[in-house]
Amino acid sequence: MTLRRLCSFVALFVGLLLLGASPRIASAQDGADIIRGKVIGPDSQPVNGVIVTATSVSGNVSRRARTGRDGRFTIAFPGGDGDYF
Repeated sequence: MTLRRLCSFVALFVGLLLLGASPRIASAQDGADIIRGKVIGPDSQPVNGVIVTATSVSGNVSRRARTGRDGRFTIAFPGGDGDYF
């Protein structure tokens, strides 16, 4: 993936966050935080193979996931604190 394409995905993701289409954070029964989302391209089609990174605010712990063919990803933080960027 070129730097220009990566920047486009980052800009799109930030745009989605600003539009309210942000990833959802759910708390599982075992105390884990689960972040789920979907990456779509400028043509409104899902984007496969994008690496999404979430970082906890309190511990500065990062976790990554790669989107599937449907553009969806899931990131889990066992014992999470609920605040991520």
